[in-house]
Amino acid sequence: MTLTAGFRLRASPSLDEVRRLIFAGYGIGCLPEHIVRDDLAQQRLWRLPPEESLVDVDIDLLWLRARKMNAAEQAFLDGMERTMQRYALPERLAPR
Repeated sequence: MTLTAGFRLRASPSLDEVRRLIFAGYGIGCLPEHIVRDDLAQQRLWRLPPEESLVDVDIDLLWLRARKMNAAEQAFLDGMERTMQRYALPERLAPR
């Protein structure tokens, strides 16, 4: 991700906090559709392009191997690893 001067990237594990910051005018954000369904219907929030599909983005996964994961974390990581194994490394790294 490249950020230009004057832009700041903020992150929060709280969907309510991200939603509150968007409402307060701090910028844009990615929120699950079920969280913003009513906001979209009431035009308190607007969907940004692309409106009709998923956005193709790179995802970096980092975790502390020494730390024991809970069941949800382990299931997520296992699912991501299964998904990555479907594609050869050159295919995963190829520019899109």
